[in-house]
Amino acid sequence: MRDRWSDGFEKAPSSSENLFTRHARIRMTGRRLSEREVTMVMDFGRRLHGRGAQIYVVGRKEIIRYRRDGIDLSALEGIHVVCSRLGRVLTTYRNRELSGIRKLR
Repeated sequence: MRDRWSDGFEKAPSSSENLFTRHARIRMTGRRLSEREVTMVMDFGRRLHGRGAQIYVVGRKEIIRYRRDGIDLSALEGIHVVCSRLGRVLTTYRNRELSGIRKLR
């Protein structure tokens, strides 16, 4: 797994309690996403950059890539995890469209 906190983003919060904002927890509950699913998206998903945030998403390419390693990410397809520059999860949502988000440079 890659270090998700590199590339100018500050170090991750020390506990899972501090990792998620209140808003993110509300959205996760409403969208029936567990902490485990969100952290899996952050660990295995594509890292993009948009609107001043770091965004992790699992798309078809990641599902195919990790299937070869015996990891099934199909249930996570289309999940986006939006993180602040401090590394906190701001919100989560599902959307299979990636065209509005730039790749991280």
